[in-house]
Amino acid sequence: KLSQMASINQKAGLRSSVSKLIDYTFSHPLIGSLIYSCFLFFFYLLVFKIGYGVNDDIQFVAIASGYMGEAPLPFLTHTNILIGFLLDFLYGFRTSINWEIWFFLAVQFLSVWSLAFLIFFKNSSSRPIQIFCLAFLACGQVYFILNITYTTVSAIGCIAGCALIMTSAHSEKVRGFQKSILGVILIFVSSLIRIDALEFV
Repeated sequence: KLSQMASINQKAGLRSSVSKLIDYTFSHPLIGSLIYSCFLFFFYLLVFKIGYGVNDDIQFVAIASGYMGEAPLPFLTHTNILIGFLLDFLYGFRTSINWEIWFFLAVQFLSVWSLAFLIFFKNSSSRPIQIFCLAFLACGQVYFILNITYTTVSAIGCIAGCALIMTSAHSEKVRGFQKSILGVILIFVSSLIRIDALEFV
């Protein structure tokens, strides 16, 4: 009986700790959304094999990295030359790192973090809806992580940027301004990756 009581108390303590952790993350949207995004990407990188959606992107990487030619070239088909110069500079280090894929993952991470922040920022009374939205975001991100293309990366960045700007009108003045700035930056960077995605969004 003593062992059963100890087991029950241990389970109750675990549930209480988990409940407190969940309450803390939802009451601190910025930290909670960062933890969620980090866990999500760590899980994806650990479990899934990242790949390109179409062969065109492999050719663009070959051009940007200098694999096709004597040196890296900044002139890519769908991407603004500013991104091309950035990749040209990074590939100039002559390492085995695929800078383009890490750049795309960084844009995706910021986009998911932004969308998760908007979900965490909702009122605690809508907790079941928040959990559903977070699960939907996690499932949807699987497609983007397994089918990395200029279009998909640009699209999710534009979606996150537009969401930040649209929700900034319902936020406090300072927080709304911060959302707007981050939204504009995401849209700007995403449009540099592929302007067609911004027109679609």
